Amino acid sequence: MARSTSKYDERGNEIEHACFGVDGNPVVMKNGYARRAIKYDERGNAIEWAYFGVDGKPVLQKDGVAGSTSKYNEHGNEIEHAYVGVDGNPVLMKDGYARRGVLCVSLI
Repeated sequence: MARSTSKYDERGNEIEHACFGVDGNPVVMKNGYARRAIKYDERGNAIEWAYFGVDGKPVLQKDGVAGSTSKYNEHGNEIEHAYVGVDGNPVLMKDGYARRGVLCVSLI
């Protein structure tokens, strides 16, 4: 990799990260993708990640997924994280699961 770029939204959240070789063309990073895109909800929570190869098409990154999504409760706590393959369907990540729930407990 000779150069990387990032793009940010109006809140300062990184929405894209890409890497390029000395010739200026996209290159695959050690994580297994050339570009990562992230979407955020109105609260600023990252809700969607997508990974792309040098051809701009979805690609499996090092954990075996092409993307993931997160859901948050009304308090902003992550309550679910799910993984998808290049076809957008659920896929098992390297740790052996396609979706995990997060238990949030309030002590108040």
